[in-house]
Amino acid sequence: MLFCSNCGSWVKGAITHFRRALEINPKNKLACVNLGLALEAQGDLDAAIDSYRVALKIDPGFSRAHRALGLALLKKGRFADARTATALGIKHLPPGDPLQDDLKRDLRLCEEMMARDKKLSAFLRREAKPQYAAEKAALASLAQQPYKQLHVTAVRLYREAFAADSKLTDPRTENRYNAACSAALAASGIGKDLEKTDNAERAALRGLALDWLRAELAAWGKVLGEEDAKNRQLARQVLAHWLEDADLAGVRGQALAKLPQTEQQPWRALWADVHKMLEKAREKKIPEEKSRN
Repeated sequence: MLFCSNCGSWVKGAITHFRRALEINPKNKLACVNLGLALEAQGDLDAAIDSYRVALKIDPGFSRAHRALGLALLKKGRFADARTATALGIKHLPPGDPLQDDLKRDLRLCEEMMARDKKLSAFLRREAKPQYAAEKAALASLAQQPYKQLHVTAVRLYREAFAADSKLTDPRTENRYNAACSAALAASGIGKDLEKTDNAERAALRGLALDWLRAELAAWGKVLGEEDAKNRQLARQVLAHWLEDADLAGVRGQALAKLPQTEQQPWRALWADVHKMLEKAREKKIPEEKSRN
């Protein structure tokens, strides 16, 4: 789903290093926080949260641990708990500490997510509707998170958002790619709002995912044509991520053989084009990139 650069190679070594530091000094609160950050990078969010809580047992006033805990709880969708942790971090900071601004920004994000969660709940109960396109996209992003898994809902909201404002499909927003991921996941039977979907509807969801990915591929192709080294590098990273993203596993590789015959060729053609574009992007370098080599 959401693209992020892989920080993998250092993570295992970092985890080992910080665990050794804690064996030497179990009261090393900074090692606890750094261990948590490394565990987060590895994808073990629950273990990271436990590590931050250990740091806070050592020092209940350690604002850095409160902040790390708050951000981790946000990723879990525990917005009220995240707000509490963040507010405690602010409380324990001395006046003028440079971390104040960061924690205040985190606090605003916690409150924003709490409000968004209420809006999504009201939408699901049919008690309210999002008023503008960007709000629909924001609710769609929340609906598709692992702690929600409301992929059919996310697809519906993304479709409405894109129809209302085409700017939301700019590839750098990742909206359309994330919409495709939700459509593919729902089509694979993953999600908590699948009760009313049948085979025909799941085929339609795969069709939507294919259309959105085709449009994204074309958009990234234009980015690769830009005279901007950073944008070109981003495009290469994004396309490489497509080939590994577990959200698209049901419409990639060996899984394609399980799809109806009429769907297999279009999907194979898409992935062939992704490989082709990525290969071309890796081979061709613009002058600015060459000058650094």
